[in-house]
Amino acid sequence: MIEADIQLNEEGSAFAPFSVRMLLQSSILDKLEPLQTIGVVASKEFSLEKVLEKMRNDWEGVAFRITEYKDTGTYIMGGTDEVQVSPLIPFVDHTEFVSSR
Repeated sequence: MIEADIQLNEEGSAFAPFSVRMLLQSSILDKLEPLQTIGVVASKEFSLEKVLEKMRNDWEGVAFRITEYKDTGTYIMGGTDEVQVSPLIPFVDHTEFVSSR
């Protein structure tokens, strides 16, 4: 769609340098709506990646204990006290994940 109008660099891994004049010559203004959509989606994905990275870092080193409750075959997860009181574990609204799609 858009990448067909702009040349890749010699390695084919990124776009070669381009100017505003080159964009205008390739009718970039006709593609404004798809570009805006791509920008919005990319921004949401970046935000989500940052939130997930922070969550991974916050949860790193947290260990839970699994112990059997009496002889019932039921198990209980222990070691959750630090998670319940930790301000480091962010609450992420599910809408942030849904809106990144």
